[in-house]
Amino acid sequence: LATWRSGGSSRQKRAAKGKRPARESVEAKDEIIVQRMSSEVTGKQQKYTWIGPREFVPFEFDDITFHNKVESCQKYFAAQIDKDTVCDILAGERGPSCKKMCQISDHKVFYVRFIKMFDAEVSNDQDEEEHKQQMHNTKKTRCDDNPRKKAVSEPSPEKVCASKFYPKSLSIQDMLKLGKVISKKSSTVISIYKFDFEHMQWSNVPMEAEFLVAESPFASGGFRRAFKATSITEGFKEVTWVVKKYLKSASEIIKATQETEESHTKKSVQMLLGP
Repeated sequence: LATWRSGGSSRQKRAAKGKRPARESVEAKDEIIVQRMSSEVTGKQQKYTWIGPREFVPFEFDDITFHNKVESCQKYFAAQIDKDTVCDILAGERGPSCKKMCQISDHKVFYVRFIKMFDAEVSNDQDEEEHKQQMHNTKKTRCDDNPRKKAVSEPSPEKVCASKFYPKSLSIQDMLKLGKVISKKSSTVISIYKFDFEHMQWSNVPMEAEFLVAESPFASGGFRRAFKATSITEGFKEVTWVVKKYLKSASEIIKATQETEESHTKKSVQMLLGP
Protein backbone atom coordinates (compact mmCIF):
# COMPACT_ATOMS: atom_id res chain seq x y z
CA LEU A 1 0.00 0.00 0.00
CA ALA A 2 2.86 2.36 0.80
CA THR A 3 4.42 1.58 -2.55
CA TRP A 4 1.19 2.33 -4.38
CA ARG A 5 0.80 5.65 -2.57
CA SER A 6 4.38 6.52 -3.41
CA GLY A 7 3.78 5.64 -7.03
CA GLY A 8 0.57 7.67 -7.05
CA SER A 9 2.41 10.62 -5.61
CA SER A 10 5.07 10.29 -8.32
CA ARG A 11 2.41 10.20 -11.02
CA GLN A 12 0.79 13.32 -9.58
CA LYS A 13 4.16 15.11 -9.61
CA ARG A 14 4.78 14.09 -13.23
CA ALA A 15 1.28 15.20 -14.19
CA ALA A 16 1.79 18.50 -12.42
CA LYS A 17 5.19 18.91 -14.07
CA GLY A 18 3.87 18.15 -17.56
CA LYS A 19 0.78 20.30 -17.18
CA ARG A 20 0.97 23.54 -19.11
CA PRO A 21 0.58 26.71 -17.08
CA ALA A 22 -2.65 28.59 -17.52
CA ARG A 23 -2.48 30.90 -20.49
CA GLU A 24 -1.86 34.47 -19.47
CA SER A 25 -4.95 36.56 -20.05
CA VAL A 26 -4.83 39.28 -22.67
CA GLU A 27 -5.61 41.88 -20.02
CA ALA A 28 -2.34 41.15 -18.20
CA LYS A 29 -0.08 41.96 -21.16
CA ASP A 30 1.62 45.34 -21.19
CA GLU A 31 2.78 45.11 -24.82
CA ILE A 32 1.57 43.64 -28.12
CA ILE A 33 3.44 42.30 -31.14
CA VAL A 34 2.83 44.42 -34.24
CA GLN A 35 3.89 43.99 -37.86
CA ARG A 36 3.66 47.19 -39.88
CA MET A 37 2.42 46.75 -43.47
CA SER A 38 2.38 48.91 -46.59
CA SER A 39 -0.58 51.22 -47.12
CA GLU A 40 -1.48 49.67 -50.50
CA VAL A 41 -1.52 46.14 -51.89
CA THR A 42 1.07 45.17 -54.51
CA GLY A 43 1.83 42.31 -56.89
CA LYS A 44 -0.42 39.82 -58.65
CA GLN A 45 -1.52 38.33 -55.34
CA GLN A 46 -2.67 41.76 -54.09
CA LYS A 47 -0.92 41.46 -50.74
CA TYR A 48 0.30 44.09 -48.30
CA THR A 49 4.11 44.03 -47.96
CA TRP A 50 6.02 44.08 -44.68
CA ILE A 51 7.71 47.28 -43.54
CA GLY A 52 10.54 46.38 -41.18
CA PRO A 53 10.52 43.55 -38.61
CA ARG A 54 7.90 42.81 -36.01
CA GLU A 55 8.02 45.10 -32.99
CA PHE A 56 6.85 45.08 -29.39
CA VAL A 57 4.42 47.97 -28.98
CA PRO A 58 3.69 49.18 -25.41
CA PHE A 59 0.06 48.76 -24.35
CA GLU A 60 -0.71 51.09 -21.44
CA PHE A 61 -4.47 50.60 -21.21
CA ASP A 62 -6.40 48.53 -18.67
CA ASP A 63 -9.25 47.68 -21.04
CA ILE A 64 -8.59 45.58 -24.13
CA THR A 65 -10.63 47.33 -26.80
CA PHE A 66 -10.22 47.86 -30.51
CA HIS A 67 -9.86 51.60 -30.00
CA ASN A 68 -7.08 51.14 -27.43
CA LYS A 69 -5.15 48.86 -29.82
CA VAL A 70 -5.34 51.53 -32.51
CA GLU A 71 -4.28 54.27 -30.07
CA SER A 72 -1.24 52.27 -28.92
CA CYS A 73 -0.02 51.71 -32.50
CA GLN A 74 -0.73 55.32 -33.45
CA LYS A 75 1.33 56.59 -30.51
CA TYR A 76 4.23 54.15 -31.04
CA PHE A 77 4.68 54.83 -34.78
CA ALA A 78 3.94 58.58 -34.56
CA ALA A 79 7.57 59.54 -35.27
CA GLN A 80 7.68 57.34 -38.41
CA ILE A 81 4.42 58.38 -40.12
CA ASP A 82 2.82 61.53 -41.49
CA LYS A 83 0.60 63.60 -39.22
CA ASP A 84 -2.49 63.19 -41.43
CA THR A 85 -2.40 59.37 -41.34
CA VAL A 86 -4.36 57.02 -39.07
CA CYS A 87 -3.82 53.43 -37.97
CA ASP A 88 -5.79 50.70 -39.77
CA ILE A 89 -5.69 47.16 -38.34
CA LEU A 90 -5.79 44.40 -40.98
CA ALA A 91 -7.15 40.89 -40.60
CA GLY A 92 -4.08 39.51 -42.39
CA GLU A 93 -1.53 40.16 -45.13
CA ARG A 94 -4.32 40.46 -47.69
CA GLY A 95 -6.70 42.45 -45.51
CA PRO A 96 -9.44 43.37 -45.10
CA SER A 97 -9.56 46.29 -42.70
CA CYS A 98 -10.98 45.52 -39.27
CA LYS A 99 -13.42 47.76 -37.43
CA LYS A 100 -13.90 45.70 -34.25
CA MET A 101 -12.07 43.10 -32.15
CA CYS A 102 -14.10 40.09 -33.32
CA GLN A 103 -12.87 40.64 -36.90
CA ILE A 104 -9.20 40.17 -35.92
CA SER A 105 -8.38 36.50 -36.54
CA ASP A 106 -4.96 36.38 -34.86
CA HIS A 107 -4.32 38.20 -31.58
CA LYS A 108 -0.68 37.06 -31.36
CA VAL A 109 0.50 39.39 -34.14
CA PHE A 110 -1.40 42.51 -35.20
CA TYR A 111 -0.98 43.64 -38.82
CA VAL A 112 -1.36 47.40 -39.14
CA ARG A 113 -1.02 49.95 -41.90
CA PHE A 114 -1.23 53.75 -41.87
CA ILE A 115 -3.48 55.49 -44.38
CA LYS A 116 -4.59 59.06 -45.04
CA MET A 117 -7.57 60.31 -43.04
CA PHE A 118 -9.50 60.77 -46.30
CA ASP A 119 -9.03 57.09 -47.19
CA ALA A 120 -10.17 56.05 -43.71
CA GLU A 121 -13.34 58.14 -44.01
CA VAL A 122 -14.09 56.62 -47.43
CA SER A 123 -13.59 53.13 -45.99
CA ASN A 124 -15.95 53.87 -43.08
CA ASP A 125 -18.63 55.21 -45.44
CA GLN A 126 -18.33 52.08 -47.57
CA ASP A 127 -18.63 49.90 -44.48
CA GLU A 128 -21.82 51.68 -43.41
CA GLU A 129 -23.31 51.37 -46.90
CA GLU A 130 -22.42 47.68 -47.02
CA HIS A 131 -23.96 47.13 -43.58
CA LYS A 132 -27.22 48.85 -44.63
CA GLN A 133 -27.36 46.74 -47.79
CA GLN A 134 -26.86 43.53 -45.79
CA MET A 135 -29.60 44.53 -43.33
CA HIS A 136 -31.96 45.26 -46.23
CA ASN A 137 -31.22 41.88 -47.83
CA THR A 138 -31.77 40.10 -44.49
CA LYS A 139 -35.16 41.76 -43.95
CA LYS A 140 -36.17 40.96 -47.51
CA THR A 141 -35.22 37.31 -47.07
CA ARG A 142 -37.26 37.06 -43.87
CA CYS A 143 -40.32 38.50 -45.59
CA ASP A 144 -39.95 36.15 -48.55
CA ASP A 145 -39.59 33.13 -46.24
CA ASN A 146 -42.80 33.95 -44.35
CA PRO A 147 -45.33 31.19 -45.35
CA ARG A 148 -48.31 33.48 -44.66
CA LYS A 149 -47.25 35.95 -47.37
CA LYS A 150 -45.84 33.45 -49.89
CA ALA A 151 -48.18 32.02 -52.55
CA VAL A 152 -48.15 28.28 -53.19
CA SER A 153 -47.22 28.70 -56.85
CA GLU A 154 -44.18 30.88 -56.12
CA PRO A 155 -40.79 29.14 -56.14
CA SER A 156 -38.77 29.20 -52.95
CA PRO A 157 -36.44 32.20 -52.85
CA GLU A 158 -32.73 31.69 -53.15
CA LYS A 159 -30.76 31.90 -49.95
CA VAL A 160 -28.96 35.21 -49.62
CA CYS A 161 -25.40 34.77 -48.40
CA ALA A 162 -23.77 37.58 -46.52
CA SER A 163 -21.02 38.99 -48.71
CA LYS A 164 -17.58 39.78 -47.34
CA PHE A 165 -16.56 43.37 -47.89
CA TYR A 166 -13.01 44.20 -48.91
CA PRO A 167 -12.28 47.94 -48.89
CA LYS A 168 -11.06 49.21 -52.23
CA SER A 169 -8.00 51.38 -52.56
CA LEU A 170 -8.27 54.66 -54.44
CA SER A 171 -7.43 54.44 -58.13
CA ILE A 172 -4.67 56.55 -59.65
CA GLN A 173 -7.31 58.63 -61.44
CA ASP A 174 -9.11 59.42 -58.16
CA MET A 175 -5.81 60.25 -56.44
CA LEU A 176 -4.89 62.68 -59.24
CA LYS A 177 -8.17 64.52 -58.68
CA LEU A 178 -7.34 65.22 -55.02
CA GLY A 179 -6.16 68.67 -54.03
CA LYS A 180 -6.19 71.93 -55.92
CA VAL A 181 -3.35 73.84 -57.58
CA ILE A 182 -2.80 77.31 -56.16
CA SER A 183 -3.21 79.88 -58.93
CA LYS A 184 0.04 81.60 -59.80
CA LYS A 185 0.21 85.35 -59.22
CA SER A 186 1.41 87.53 -62.07
CA SER A 187 5.05 88.45 -61.60
CA THR A 188 7.68 90.53 -63.39
CA VAL A 189 11.23 89.43 -64.17
CA ILE A 190 13.62 92.37 -63.83
CA SER A 191 17.24 92.50 -65.07
CA ILE A 192 19.48 94.09 -62.42
CA TYR A 193 22.90 95.60 -63.27
CA LYS A 194 25.63 96.28 -60.68
CA PHE A 195 27.77 99.44 -60.57
CA ASP A 196 31.44 98.97 -59.56
CA PHE A 197 32.65 102.00 -57.58
CA GLU A 198 36.31 100.96 -57.76
CA HIS A 199 36.47 100.70 -61.54
CA MET A 200 33.53 103.06 -62.15
CA GLN A 201 31.73 100.82 -64.61
CA TRP A 202 28.53 98.86 -64.96
CA SER A 203 28.39 95.07 -65.10
CA ASN A 204 27.88 93.57 -68.55
CA VAL A 205 25.84 90.55 -67.42
CA PRO A 206 22.72 91.39 -65.41
CA MET A 207 21.13 89.35 -62.63
CA GLU A 208 17.51 88.37 -63.10
CA ALA A 209 15.03 88.38 -60.22
CA GLU A 210 11.30 87.75 -60.09
CA PHE A 211 9.16 90.41 -58.38
CA LEU A 212 5.51 90.70 -57.39
CA VAL A 213 4.79 94.36 -58.17
CA ALA A 214 1.79 96.16 -56.65
CA GLU A 215 -0.92 97.19 -59.11
CA SER A 216 -1.24 100.77 -57.85
CA PRO A 217 1.65 103.22 -57.26
CA PHE A 218 2.23 104.70 -53.82
CA ALA A 219 4.05 107.79 -55.17
CA SER A 220 4.50 109.67 -58.45
CA GLY A 221 6.95 112.31 -59.72
CA GLY A 222 7.77 114.23 -62.86
CA PHE A 223 9.36 111.28 -64.62
CA ARG A 224 8.34 108.08 -62.86
CA ARG A 225 5.79 106.34 -60.66
CA ALA A 226 6.90 104.26 -57.66
CA PHE A 227 5.44 100.82 -56.87
CA LYS A 228 6.05 98.58 -53.86
CA ALA A 229 7.33 95.11 -54.75
CA THR A 230 8.41 91.89 -53.09
CA SER A 231 10.63 89.22 -54.57
CA ILE A 232 10.48 85.41 -54.47
CA THR A 233 14.09 85.09 -55.64
CA GLU A 234 16.81 84.11 -53.16
CA GLY A 235 18.82 87.12 -52.02
CA PHE A 236 16.00 89.57 -52.80
CA LYS A 237 13.03 88.32 -50.77
CA GLU A 238 14.10 89.59 -47.33
CA VAL A 239 12.92 93.20 -47.81
CA THR A 240 10.34 95.31 -49.64
CA TRP A 241 11.60 96.93 -52.85
CA VAL A 242 10.59 100.01 -54.83
CA VAL A 243 10.14 99.57 -58.57
CA LYS A 244 9.98 102.79 -60.60
CA LYS A 245 8.27 102.98 -63.99
CA TYR A 246 8.64 105.88 -66.43
CA LEU A 247 5.60 107.93 -67.33
CA LYS A 248 4.51 107.77 -70.94
CA SER A 249 5.31 111.45 -71.44
CA ALA A 250 8.78 110.98 -69.93
CA SER A 251 9.50 108.02 -72.20
CA GLU A 252 8.69 110.13 -75.28
CA ILE A 253 11.06 112.90 -74.11
CA ILE A 254 13.87 110.36 -73.52
CA LYS A 255 13.42 108.94 -77.01
CA ALA A 256 13.49 112.45 -78.48
CA THR A 257 16.94 112.99 -76.93
CA GLN A 258 18.25 109.82 -78.63
CA GLU A 259 18.47 107.96 -75.31
CA THR A 260 16.89 104.85 -73.83
CA GLU A 261 15.18 104.34 -70.50
CA GLU A 262 18.06 102.08 -69.45
CA SER A 263 20.78 104.66 -70.20
CA HIS A 264 18.79 107.41 -68.49
CA THR A 265 18.35 105.22 -65.40
CA LYS A 266 22.08 104.47 -65.26
CA LYS A 267 22.92 108.19 -65.50
CA SER A 268 20.47 108.95 -62.69
CA VAL A 269 22.12 106.33 -60.47
CA GLN A 270 25.60 107.66 -61.25
CA MET A 271 24.52 111.21 -60.38
CA LEU A 272 23.10 110.08 -57.04
CA LEU A 273 26.18 108.04 -56.13
CA GLY A 274 28.76 110.44 -57.52
CA PRO A 275 30.89 112.88 -55.44
